[in-house]
Amino acid sequence: MRAPARSTSGSATRLLVLGCVRIFQPVHGYFLHRELISWNVDEWASVHPGSIYNALRSLARSGLLEEVQTGSVSARTARTTYRLTGAGEQEFGDLLRTALRETDDPATEVMRIIAARTAGELAWTTAYLAHVRAGGHSFTDEERTWCPTEAEVTETLQAGEGRVMINLEY
Repeated sequence: MRAPARSTSGSATRLLVLGCVRIFQPVHGYFLHRELISWNVDEWASVHPGSIYNALRSLARSGLLEEVQTGSVSARTARTTYRLTGAGEQEFGDLLRTALRETDDPATEVMRIIAARTAGELAWTTAYLAHVRAGGHSFTDEERTWCPTEAEVTETLQAGEGRVMINLEY
């Protein structure tokens, strides 16, 4: 059974609730509410913790969740336990793919710039490693592969490249 078409508003809440039910199923709303509050979901997902109960009921009405049981232990209020249906599993996958592909979340842009910067640093590091392996630099306790001549030192100083202190006594 395929879930009905949906609008993008509320998709974050639907994805979050379906994903959490998927992880913890069978699970009741109070547990999910408490768990998501501990994750500070209201800060990073723009999901109000109070909307979790409404989402559970709405998803159950849509056939994406099924009520497994309603009951109470001792004097506690009765709690309804939920689990994903086949349509709920499909909807979760669809929402997740969409969220990963087409998001306007600023956090995603931060991750994109971090990935781009990391790719640039990796390219530089790879090129630098190749340069070192080719003998382009010598390091402490290694035989020097290049030493400037007095003329090169004089030329560099005259060009105004700053103070260069080179010990020519090797």
